[in-house]
Order: sequence, then C-alpha cells, then structure tokens
Amino acid sequence: RWSGFRPENATLAPNYMRYELLRSRSVIELVPTERGACVRVEFLDSSRDNFLSLLPVTAPCEFEVRDNLIFASTNLVTDRKGIKNAKIYYALQFEEGAFSDTIVKDGAIHIKAARSIIEFRLSISLISTEQALINMRREHTYKDIYDLKEQTGRIWEEYLSRINFAPCDSELTRTFYSCMYRFLLF
Repeated sequence: RWSGFRPENATLAPNYMRYELLRSRSVIELVPTERGACVRVEFLDSSRDNFLSLLPVTAPCEFEVRDNLIFASTNLVTDRKGIKNAKIYYALQFEEGAFSDTIVKDGAIHIKAARSIIEFRLSISLISTEQALINMRREHTYKDIYDLKEQTGRIWEEYLSRINFAPCDSELTRTFYSCMYRFLLF
C-alpha cells in the first residue's frame, strides 16, 4: 500500500537511502551494490502482523520460495522492436527466521515478518535466477548493511574526489553532483 513520508526526515545519497514510512509505521534503509542492494526494514509497531510486500510495477511477477531465499522474475517491458520475452530475474536472501509465511497473489508476494527488524540482500540479472544468485554471492561479501554503507561511501568519495568543482551557489552544486551521480551509474 501507498505510504507517505516526511522529506525532512529522509536520507537520500548515492550510497544510502532511509525513509520512515508513515502509514506502515516502518523504516526502510537501502544500500546499493552494482547489481542489487542490501535492504533493512524495521517495523515500529510490534502489536500487529507486519508484512513486506513486493508489488509488480509494470508486469506481474512469478515467485519461488526456497527456505530463506525468494526468487522472482518479471517480463521486461520494452518498446524496442525485436525484443520479446525479455525478463528480469531477482534473488532475495533473508536472514534465517526473518519471515514466517509468504502469500503470492495477483503477481505480488507478501512476506510476513517474524521479527521487528529484517535484513535481506537483493540481486538482479537479465540472464536467469541462477545468475542473480551468482551475482549475490560475488557482491554481498560485507558483514551487514552498515558495513556496506561505509564501503560504498568510500567508493563514492573516491569518484567524487576526482573532480575539482568550485560552484558559485548551492543549486548549481546540487545539479552538478546529481548529473555526475547519474553519469557514474552507467
């Protein structure tokens, strides 16, 4: 379900995202990797059942649950001629005992949290779910989300230190670094 947040309490940086979602009374943190992310969700209301829902954006997803792993795939929506049946594959690895049940319905999955804080690793592939899992094993070599945040922060600082930029105002600085961030993604 849709949930609001207060922008003044949010953090959005190249190596870290944090939002407190008001409706679901939860905090979500995300640190990106090259082909995925580490995600930490804290549910602030322990008096009710809490769910993490993965909803389809442009096309329904197919899901497979194996112990603490969830695999998903969805059709890649594209308007390019000659590209048909392209898919994006996802692998999500949860900590042992992080969820107690899953419900797949209408191309979405609803994951019932077994505790108030869950952390999971996410990787993607355009080849297969097995390749998404390989990507996960290659990239997710850190201790926890905060260790990854520190590592990716150092990488971004190294990238940003390559440029000497003397802006005349804060808006120009924001625009420059926003464009540089997008450039470095590709």
